Amino acid sequence: MNIAKFGLLLGVFFIAACSENGSMTSVQEASAPEVDDRPVYRAVRDVTYPPYLLTVHSGEHAGLEVDILNAVAKQQGFKIEYIVQPWDKLFTNLKELDIHISLGGTSIEDVNQEVSIPTRPYVVSLDCLIGRSKEDLHHWWKKKIAITEFGEWKDTLIQDYGMKVENIRTVDTHYQVMTEVLKKNAEIGLGDCVAMRYHIASETFDDTPLLLQAVPGMEEDDSTRIVFSVRKDEPELLAKINAGLEALQKNGELDAIKARWKQ
Repeated sequence: MNIAKFGLLLGVFFIAACSENGSMTSVQEASAPEVDDRPVYRAVRDVTYPPYLLTVHSGEHAGLEVDILNAVAKQQGFKIEYIVQPWDKLFTNLKELDIHISLGGTSIEDVNQEVSIPTRPYVVSLDCLIGRSKEDLHHWWKKKIAITEFGEWKDTLIQDYGMKVENIRTVDTHYQVMTEVLKKNAEIGLGDCVAMRYHIASETFDDTPLLLQAVPGMEEDDSTRIVFSVRKDEPELLAKINAGLEALQKNGELDAIKARWKQ
């Protein structure tokens, strides 16, 4: 056997031997891409409602509800695809658009139970008063007050508290409610406690002398228990979300998420 042929055979033997014991290989097999076969559920969310849902930037969804639902999905082994719609569209065309979940700071009372079912609550949000001093908060219903236009407080203030229409200022957002108080266009702001706690802890209002307290006498009920809602024909998904929320509550992750959003 000539030396060239012997060297070739020796090289083949060396490569084969090293490949067999795994210490060296002449060719590495490309590993197959990992397949993510988790089911995907579509969730329709309100355009913006801080801190529940923040405005979408570059396709990234953010907010208290997004963090909670993403944590539930991870815990239960599914994925979420978010679709943005205004509030009045959250419960329409769920089947036609193949939407499984809707979210938007929704209370049990808000859920359209003809088409969807509420999950277990993930937070309780009473309504809160905000003022510049304790004196402003005293006999608050006798003061000029700012509220959001989408709430139900205007009729309640007029009918139950005897307030005059000219003493009620309606604005679009909780942020504007608080701004009206700072500008002294109103003595009192009234709105969702979760939203107002978030804003009062933000950089915008961090150094301002604003006091926050729950509306006296207000109690927890279905108007204050905040939930996700699941399409009525998706009982398995409803069970998954409820199980996930329970698990997050037990392991402390739910409280940690809420703390990140100043709750």
